[in-house]
Amino acid sequence: VMTVTPITIGTAKPPWTILVNAPLDRMLAGVYKMRNTSILMAAGFLVLLGILVYFMSRIVIVTPLNKVIESLTDISEGDGDLTQRLAVTSGDELGVLSSVFNAFIEKLQTMIKDISSGVETLSSSSSELSSISERLSKGADQTSEKSNTVAAATEEMTANMNSVSASMEESSINTNT
Repeated sequence: VMTVTPITIGTAKPPWTILVNAPLDRMLAGVYKMRNTSILMAAGFLVLLGILVYFMSRIVIVTPLNKVIESLTDISEGDGDLTQRLAVTSGDELGVLSSVFNAFIEKLQTMIKDISSGVETLSSSSSELSSISERLSKGADQTSEKSNTVAAATEEMTANMNSVSASMEESSINTNT
């Protein structure tokens, strides 16, 4: 049982007094109901907020991060497609990471194109050098053949000169005789 002190209403004469006599549980029943409803609503709101935070973190953080990891793994295993780029969907840290990753892949792709172009140039130059080397080898073979021919002719000429010299000597001896 609750006892309430008399309340005086107004200043007019005679003053009115209200006296209330009721059980405390009955008087606070509305307050208890409001408290329980507030607790249930807060708990429901926290559960919904937790679910929302979970899914938002998966969509905003985990999924883009997994895409970056997947792309880096693909490239590091050697089967990477250097034309592949990450979608930059936000301006946060993951968006910056995606932009930097894309710039890195662009530079890497350019370097590989330059190296490929250099290899093609080197291959072309190597083919030209091989062709020149073949021509020089053929020229050296021809020069060697001609030198051998000249040497044989010189030998033959030397033999002929020796023969002429011997004939001249014999002719001189015959003339002296």
